[in-house]
Amino acid sequence: FVFMSNFSARRFPALCQRQIKYTLNRTCSDFYIYNDAIYYVSSGSLYKDNKAILTLAAITANKRYFSVVGNLLIIMPDKQYYDIKKKTYGSLEASVTTACSFDNGTRFGVACDNNCIKVTGVDLTENFREGDAITVSGSGQNDGTYIIRELYQDKMMFDENVFTFEETSDPITISRTVPALKFTFECNNRLWGIYNNAIYASALGDPFNFNKFDGISTDSYYKEVFSSGEFTGAVSYGNTPVFFKETMIY
Repeated sequence: FVFMSNFSARRFPALCQRQIKYTLNRTCSDFYIYNDAIYYVSSGSLYKDNKAILTLAAITANKRYFSVVGNLLIIMPDKQYYDIKKKTYGSLEASVTTACSFDNGTRFGVACDNNCIKVTGVDLTENFREGDAITVSGSGQNDGTYIIRELYQDKMMFDENVFTFEETSDPITISRTVPALKFTFECNNRLWGIYNNAIYASALGDPFNFNKFDGISTDSYYKEVFSSGEFTGAVSYGNTPVFFKETMIY
């Protein structure tokens, strides 16, 4: 039996001839099987059942990692997603650069001091959502990471007194960033992975946010590990995220 070929066990317990095999794609690299569908990468595109559905950002990535959180298929290190149900796709990250002002605003219809970013020339709702943790850079005194409480086309509302009044014509960058994770997987409705020597988890049910620290149970998670050696793998075991180094398990 060791030297036999072209036999199949599909009619077990009887042996039979195998079915004809076809080569569909010779350049396929990484692949992922989910809900009886095969997703694979070929020539910089993501295919589902041999149909191209998404052009990937990291064309020369050495290794890709696939995970599903909710209805979203997450592709790393491209930091992109494909919505399996809606058949839409996009980037996990977002960024706008524009002139803006830091001013008074409102919260639930009540006037608040120093909690508003007002912009011109961009529609913020095309890039961000309420609850996103965004990073402000280029302003100087208001640089930092904040959580959007209310969102409109031309302004964002935050907690009261998080800003210093500032109005500038210089470009300010507002962004939502995601680390280029390795060994990603879903566990307990979060996206987990490794970046450098640290363990990351997204906010609960939200693979778009890894910098959301609100002091509540649905926050993002981050833990730097100081043991020697690189991580070699990670997996969800039961309801527990497990991470491996050559001589250690976390």
